[in-house]
Amino acid sequence: LDVAKITMRQFTQILSLFREVYKKFHSEANIILHYNKKRKRYRIDVPKQGVTGASVEYVNGEDTYKDYIRIGTIHSHANMSAFHSGTDQHDEESWDGLHITLGKMNEDYFDISCSIMSGGQRFMVQPEDYIEGVELVEYEEEVKYQRYKWVDGKQVIMEPDKKLGYVTHAP
Repeated sequence: LDVAKITMRQFTQILSLFREVYKKFHSEANIILHYNKKRKRYRIDVPKQGVTGASVEYVNGEDTYKDYIRIGTIHSHANMSAFHSGTDQHDEESWDGLHITLGKMNEDYFDISCSIMSGGQRFMVQPEDYIEGVELVEYEEEVKYQRYKWVDGKQVIMEPDKKLGYVTHAP
């Protein structure tokens, strides 16, 4: 998909919105992306929506803006991992374009699942190719209680699990 990256500023605004929606409602949220090919810019549209912890229903009007085309969506999965659910597949299968899901809005390190839909087929792509200023990093799981394992008949403290998550470099 030949488009500019979503700017770090725009992505940070979207991420902040999704995190605030999670804090207030413990729910998902959605935005619609519009793109101006000539200016290589996005317009972010926050449609009217009803939200729950595991779903979001939004008014998917055919809003148009001069010189912009509807190019895709970004939505959150609240405190769950980022993936394209069966509902997402159904909602996006007839909407060619860029579709991004963000997960773990309650954590410092978040998930991103990024895809392009074309002719009903989903093609997974790297988020860094479409979003400016995000980086996949390895981090240690926060230890809430010590875990132990037995090694050669002795109890040994287990090291925290290493995980992967995204961070943004926005100030």
